[in-house]
Amino acid sequence: MSDLLGGGSTIPTAHNAAEGGATLARPGGSGLSHGVARNANELRNVTVDEQHVTPTASAAQVSAVFVQEINMPAMCQVVYAVDEHWTERDFKQFKFGGKLEFSDLALGGTAQGAALPVTYISGMTFEARPESGGTSLLTVVAFDKLHWLRFGAHTTPFVNQTDKQIFESVVSLVEGVTLSAVDMPDNAYPYVLQDNETDYDFLMRRCEEGNYECMVKTEKSIEKLIVRPSIQGKSPGELALVYRQDIEAISLDLRVPTVGSPVTSWGYDVTTGKMGEELKGYCDKDDYRNPMTGRTAGFQASQSFASTVPMTVRRPDLRDPGALNYAAQAARTLRQNVFLEGTATLRDINLQTTAGVNVALTGVNAFVDGWYYIVKSTHERDRQGDRTVLGLRRSGI
Repeated sequence: MSDLLGGGSTIPTAHNAAEGGATLARPGGSGLSHGVARNANELRNVTVDEQHVTPTASAAQVSAVFVQEINMPAMCQVVYAVDEHWTERDFKQFKFGGKLEFSDLALGGTAQGAALPVTYISGMTFEARPESGGTSLLTVVAFDKLHWLRFGAHTTPFVNQTDKQIFESVVSLVEGVTLSAVDMPDNAYPYVLQDNETDYDFLMRRCEEGNYECMVKTEKSIEKLIVRPSIQGKSPGELALVYRQDIEAISLDLRVPTVGSPVTSWGYDVTTGKMGEELKGYCDKDDYRNPMTGRTAGFQASQSFASTVPMTVRRPDLRDPGALNYAAQAARTLRQNVFLEGTATLRDINLQTTAGVNVALTGVNAFVDGWYYIVKSTHERDRQGDRTVLGLRRSGI
């Protein structure tokens, strides 16, 4: 089963499509050799520090990918073919910390008003092989500002603060980012310790404990870190994907949860000494049902194997019964949300289908059609074609 937070422990990488150039059928019956007969503005509209990349680099672009995933820094990766025409200026433009903006046109697709977050160059890979005929590859990797929270380990106490206040305090250390906390609980925690860990690891720990999700979005040129309780299961509105029309391939994996219901959360009150059974929260059912839960939710399926699959969460930072009940509910929901997981490959790039939105899937079959939550979106263009690959999940069938 995937990481419960949606983010993995490894940095995502793009498919390297330096080889190939296959001709694929396009809408309208035309055949275009990908990587050759493409609109130059669509393929090469990449800027670094608000300056277009040099003509040499722009013409040498091989592939591009943009990955967004819940609770992971967004990643942009661009691959260039390097030959004897490259000068020092062509290399130097990709400086560390340079603001790499990947416009909608750089990926093509059909999104209307979709804005990809700004990314900042943090790494490069140079690869050369004799059999490539003298051509080498330069891979430029950039992340959004959530990645900036990974630098340095800190120890910081937070006394009588809410999660919103804690996030505000940490995010304020990153220049150029504002926090947008939506529907966050207003429970104040007596004492929370960031214990010799990066700001990113600390915030991800808070996200797991509260079933929160965070991502960077660019709104009117302003970079915002969005933090909110998970919106998995909310109505997708008009956003829908149809199998064979929009979706080229789909793979889904259903796994019955083995732990997570009921959840008991144990707190601690340093002023009274109450702990364990004297101060606890409890959750053994969904707070509400929605179409994503379906007829059979994850923990209903577990009852075929065991009447209950309990777990206990220790929260010494909590002494309020209401906060402990919320913590128990968050832990249970977090584990049921990954009952059904999979991927869907779209026929073209669609920037409206991005991590953090719900979508309706239809046309597959009565068993799997329904609402899904997009936890990861990979928009890529290479010499094999254009595609968006979505990471999906839902809590029932």
